[in-house]
Amino acid sequence: MKKLITVALVLLLGLLFPHHVSGRSTPIGSEQKPNLIIPQSITIQPQTNTNESEPCGGQITATIYASNAFSALQTLNAALNSYDDPSNVVDDRYELCFEFPEGPLQFNAPIIFPVHSPGDQSKGVFISGLNLVSIQAANTPAVIVNYNWAPVTFDRLVLADFPEGLRAENTQLTLINSSISGNGDGPCVNLVNSNGSVIQDVDIANCIVGIRMENANNTLIGASDAQHYDQDRVMIHNCGIGIHLVSGDGNLWPRNSIYENNSGLNPNFEWKDGIVIDNNANGGILPSAAKEQTESGGVLLCEKNEEGVVVSRKIEFENISAEGVISLYRTTRDNEYQGKDYIGECGIETDGICILNTLPSWLNIPEGECGLRDLEVIAIYTTTRSSSYTAPMKFDWDSSIPAIPTDVPASTMPQAVDDGDISASSEDADILSGGMSGGAAGGGGAGPGMKCGGTLVPHATLNSAALLHSLIWMTMPLLPIIAIRRRRHK
Repeated sequence: MKKLITVALVLLLGLLFPHHVSGRSTPIGSEQKPNLIIPQSITIQPQTNTNESEPCGGQITATIYASNAFSALQTLNAALNSYDDPSNVVDDRYELCFEFPEGPLQFNAPIIFPVHSPGDQSKGVFISGLNLVSIQAANTPAVIVNYNWAPVTFDRLVLADFPEGLRAENTQLTLINSSISGNGDGPCVNLVNSNGSVIQDVDIANCIVGIRMENANNTLIGASDAQHYDQDRVMIHNCGIGIHLVSGDGNLWPRNSIYENNSGLNPNFEWKDGIVIDNNANGGILPSAAKEQTESGGVLLCEKNEEGVVVSRKIEFENISAEGVISLYRTTRDNEYQGKDYIGECGIETDGICILNTLPSWLNIPEGECGLRDLEVIAIYTTTRSSSYTAPMKFDWDSSIPAIPTDVPASTMPQAVDDGDISASSEDADILSGGMSGGAAGGGGAGPGMKCGGTLVPHATLNSAALLHSLIWMTMPLLPIIAIRRRRHK
């Protein structure tokens, strides 16, 4: 008898509270897709160590005294010519380290490396400390490298005032910890027939093109993940074009600082272009355009809890052909198409939903506001195969969006993250009546009138009297069965 009553009560509770009996606490109607976390390290090769420890075993290969240019060039060429001497092998590669105690060496002829046919191509070459400046406008690159597809690394390379800086042909180039500036006539870095090249922690300026790539594949420019942005970003500024991809595929540049490049210096491009991709290079990837949500053109939709704290910011992007990462940058006032300051990033799927859990404090967004009026931002869309050129947008707010208060339990709030870190989440939250159901939570402020809804179906609650009343009415059909069983046992 007791067992029968127990079964009836369990069935009854299952009918009344199906979600609670099954162990789920999600309200009806608020089921969400599982979060797809896009790895922030989208790259095609391991990250390069930009902090070389004790190159050349701590030894200087040659000291170049720039005051005697003729002797300095002889010393430099002799060292480069004998790069494959067994005494230069360190960690299974040839290493050459130079010092210039009297400053840069002035000359007007290119340095060609290697000057003879490569010997053991199983070993790469590491060259550190070259410091060169042009003394006249010779129409040649400062350094030409052609190493038959073997890896060559330049560390602490300084080139100045050349019509073309570094040209790497048929070479897997790594360029780190360097500075290259030109005289406005040619590219600072020119990759031709390259595969797997890496450029990190380099300042590039005053060239017609910052980095030019022709038949270049699988190049990584800048940081391979958000955590190393400050360490590995490439700064390209005051050029005609920041990056120009003529041809090639699989080239990535998600995390850099490309700004104040005026393509008016180059009549082939419009002034706004910071990144140019030609002829369906990089698989014909298109930039990620954001859907405008406010009358002023703002793209942010924000969700608040009942205390007025922003728990998520959402952007809807178009032209998302594959899952990847959206990198966001604050622009300079003189060019809304180029991004100087890295804000952070979010993971994204083909539905185009980008959820931002926080924004960096240096944006100075007032507490209680979603965005900031006239805050111009650009986005770079990167898949596992390619990066796009830029798309502009506004992180603005607009009071015309209705306010829908929501209650977000403290237990569902995410852990705090550092400034500038925008977690990768592609959680889709439907917009209803100006609000968002579900969605990721996070810190920050929100704009006037931009409160957005959370769960649309509240948690059901019953007091004890109502529960007892329901139990009595639901168990009444069982009473005849109980009476029959009692007669049979008499």
